[in-house]
Amino acid sequence: MSEKQKLEFRGNATAEELKGYLAALAESFVSGPIVLESEGRHVVLEMGAYADFEIEAEQKKDKAKVTIDISWRLPTPAVATTGNGGLRISSTVPDAPAAEVHGAASDTTAEESALDG
Repeated sequence: MSEKQKLEFRGNATAEELKGYLAALAESFVSGPIVLESEGRHVVLEMGAYADFEIEAEQKKDKAKVTIDISWRLPTPAVATTGNGGLRISSTVPDAPAAEVHGAASDTTAEESALDG
């Protein structure tokens, strides 16, 4: 999605109403997508695999505040990754065709070619 979508909402709520909003937000993170609606407008967010977050809490004499900031990169369907940086290291051979050697399909693996040559 190339167009920017933004929805801001400010208001007052009872403790029970606020608990409902936070529970709905948490459930949306679990089951996805996250949909925010207000005054006939809406934003739909798909959760990424990893997120950056910051939580700040402060209390003054007669006021308390909690700020939660969560951000993530949207999933890119054209790029398949297997964790951090797209690198997977293991001793298990995947159920996929062997990699091409020198740009041409081969029945030998790169390791076998190195041994032959």
